[in-house]
Amino acid sequence: MTRRAGSPMGKWVTPRFWAWLGVVVIGGSVFLFGAVDDGPPRTDADRVYSLAKNFGCPVCDGQSVAESDTVVARNIRQQIARRVDEGRSDETIIAELEAAFPGNDYTPAASGLSSLVWILPVVVGAGALAGLFVIFRRWRQEIELGASDADERLVDQFRRESEAEDVDYPAGPVQTDEQGDG
Repeated sequence: MTRRAGSPMGKWVTPRFWAWLGVVVIGGSVFLFGAVDDGPPRTDADRVYSLAKNFGCPVCDGQSVAESDTVVARNIRQQIARRVDEGRSDETIIAELEAAFPGNDYTPAASGLSSLVWILPVVVGAGALAGLFVIFRRWRQEIELGASDADERLVDQFRRESEAEDVDYPAGPVQTDEQGDG
């Protein structure tokens, strides 16, 4: 984007602005990732729970195997625990479950259209933050604007004239012949 001398954006859209915007976007993304990502499971029980929460219950509507208390979900959790104890990898366990119960894997794909579901909110959030930054910056600039030189000259001229006249203005409303005493 090129800046013109008279452009209001030319005053604040500088390389420093883009650097700070990059810091905010990267920092926000790291914060969001840290808040959402639990990291790898620490124990076998954590691993069983992680696998169970990412696999949908085949007889429940919208519940994962970890959430459901049906007989089928309990059996699947036991199968997952048994396979974890046997030392099988997560990918192997997920593939076996997907083969037995197709279409119940809740793990999002890392490519294609489904990746937009995960990336788009971060991009929109960063855009919203940038927009708020621009709005607050403009408000601050409007507030910081002082009186122009012409305005200050007018005020000084009015002060000089009022001091020179030294006029006493009445405290109340001025009555004219039309208003009262006549």
